[in-house]
Amino acid sequence: REDLLTRIAVSLELDETRKNRMESAYKAIYEILEKDELFFAKIDFLVYPQGSKAIGTTVKPRGKEEFDLDITVEIRDPYYKYTSSEIYNNLIRVLSNSEVYKEKLIKKNRCARINYTGDFHMDILPGCIVISGDSKIMVPDRELQNWTSSDPKGYANWFTRKAESVTVSRLNKAIRIFSALYEVKAEQEDLPNEDTYSKEPLKRAVQLTKRYRDIYF
Repeated sequence: REDLLTRIAVSLELDETRKNRMESAYKAIYEILEKDELFFAKIDFLVYPQGSKAIGTTVKPRGKEEFDLDITVEIRDPYYKYTSSEIYNNLIRVLSNSEVYKEKLIKKNRCARINYTGDFHMDILPGCIVISGDSKIMVPDRELQNWTSSDPKGYANWFTRKAESVTVSRLNKAIRIFSALYEVKAEQEDLPNEDTYSKEPLKRAVQLTKRYRDIYF
C-alpha cells in the first residue's frame, strides 16, 4: 500500500520540461532586476523560491490547470526605509518596461504575476527585512496601502525540519530489505529507482493531498 502511494506521488512530480522552464524563468527574474540602474542595482537584494517549490511539494497540473512558481525578492534593508508602494512600484516598473514581460504581467494585491503561455505562471513577491538576521519580512499590500508581515523562509525551514524528523521511513527500510532479497531472486522484476523513496513522507503526503483536493473540488 505505501509503495503504491509513493509511486502515485512520484507520478505527480513535474516533468523535466516543466522543471527546465521553471528554472529558466527563475534565473531570468534575478538577471533583469540586477540590471535595473534606477533602483535594484543600487541595493542589496536576494531572490529565492517560496511555497511548494521551496518545500518540495510541487505537483504537475491536471488538464488545463496551471502550475506556479512563487518567488520572493527580498531587499536586505529594513522596511521602514521605504514606503510599501515604492517597493511594489519599482518591481512593476522593471517588468512593465521589459519587452519579455510587459504583455505577460498581471498586477496582484501583494505580488506581480508573470503569466507564461501554456500551463505556467510565476508570482513575484517583493519585501524588505524587519531586522538583520531574522527571516521575517514585510511585504506591500495594495489594498491596505501599507506593509504586512510574511515569513516564507521561516515557514520553509519549519516544514523542512518537520519532514526531516523522520530520518528513515518505514517504506525506505522495507525497500532496503527487498533490495537485499532481490540479489538472490533473479526472477523478480526490476526494482524502481531508490530515489523514488528518498523524499520524506510528509512531502509525499502533501503532494497526495493536493491531488485529492484537485480532484475532489
